[in-house]
Amino acid sequence: TFSDEDYVSNSAQDRKRQLIRVGAGRTFGGSWIVDAYGYYEESEFGQIEPVRMDEDTTWGLGLSKQFTRAFGMRLDYTRTSRSSDIATFDYTENVASLSFTYGRETSTDP
Repeated sequence: TFSDEDYVSNSAQDRKRQLIRVGAGRTFGGSWIVDAYGYYEESEFGQIEPVRMDEDTTWGLGLSKQFTRAFGMRLDYTRTSRSSDIATFDYTENVASLSFTYGRETSTDP
């Protein structure tokens, strides 16, 4: 994916962005889903010197379980790393989350 964001009032925030994403998932045992994804993004900011360049790498793993038609849960782990021309903009972030879903079962009976 390529995008070019141009701001009228502040060209220092203009950004050119290239992004590559991959992902895969697998169902097993009827109600379990394992999935993984990753992406790599390059961003160039600003039209004035110095131009800032960022490289972001993100990957994640997920595990879902559907207990009933109405109730499920998901466990996710995501890691993002940024490398930037500006040293104080470099970072690594690790996020783990556990979520539950509940929705009313819908009947197909007329």
